[in-house]
Amino acid sequence: MPSGKNAAAVKTRTHVLTGAPDVALLAHAHRCKADLLVLANRGRGAVKDLLIGSTADRVLRETDIPVLLVSVPRPRKRKAR
Repeated sequence: MPSGKNAAAVKTRTHVLTGAPDVALLAHAHRCKADLLVLANRGRGAVKDLLIGSTADRVLRETDIPVLLVSVPRPRKRKAR
């Protein structure tokens, strides 16, 4: 996040939406005239995304709004003792 003189230039809003995630997000983004969408990608893996689908992937394909995709690291599996 910018600090100093540029900090005032960054405006963010948080909303809780219901419904199909990609559809609800895109509808809300267009209503609010969003400049940028920031989405987290959990990185489930190609097979799960192929079977289940990825919200981030659907949003990227359907929107004309710039998207910043942030990769969230998967939690490490603990070794059995």
